[in-house]
Amino acid sequence: MLKGIAILGSALAVAAGVTAPSAIAAPAPTPCGGYSTLGYLHYNHCDPNTRVMIWVDRINIGPYKDYAKCVGFGDHRIGPKPEFIDAWYHGKTC
Repeated sequence: MLKGIAILGSALAVAAGVTAPSAIAAPAPTPCGGYSTLGYLHYNHCDPNTRVMIWVDRINIGPYKDYAKCVGFGDHRIGPKPEFIDAWYHGKTC
């Protein structure tokens, strides 16, 4: 009898759209500022009301030099690691 009640309860839950919690976690929110993922350097600017200058730290070999870049709101893919080392807010708006 109890087994029949458990099966009926499971069937009602499925019919009602109730499912068991998923074992897959939600993705973590993208951090603000410079961060690396999957071998690339990114810069995420979190303020939709401003554009800011960021400093991009790059391997300084031959013509490859560090530089400043203006970015707006959102995630910006800067370039592949290890050629691109880090990126941070340069203290200025643009």
